[in-house]
Amino acid sequence: MSVREVHRALDAARGYHYEDHQAALDEAVRAHEIADTLDDGPLRCRALVLQAAVMLQRGDLHGAVTLTTEATPFAEGDAVRAELAAVKSQLNFFAGSYPESLQHAQSGIELADRTGDLGL
Repeated sequence: MSVREVHRALDAARGYHYEDHQAALDEAVRAHEIADTLDDGPLRCRALVLQAAVMLQRGDLHGAVTLTTEATPFAEGDAVRAELAAVKSQLNFFAGSYPESLQHAQSGIELADRTGDLGL
């Protein structure tokens, strides 16, 4: 499987993680293993961010914070940083830090708009 195919699989999993979080988590873990093997920082970040989104959905704020913290150094490129900002926005919202949540949301929207990717 090519790196491009792994990115597409993560795109798809991001789209269905609310309905089937276990399948999305499995895809994210697989992508993370591939990213580690290839030493691909942006792919690693996206995989960790999707895992964090699933943890957040399951109510595991601590796990989601740990994963986003691990992902942050690998956030390269507007699309990857937009995904990270979106999850950080949700984390801060649920943690009660509303101003920081809004800052991440605004940043994520600006980054996503730059990419032209409507899915973001």
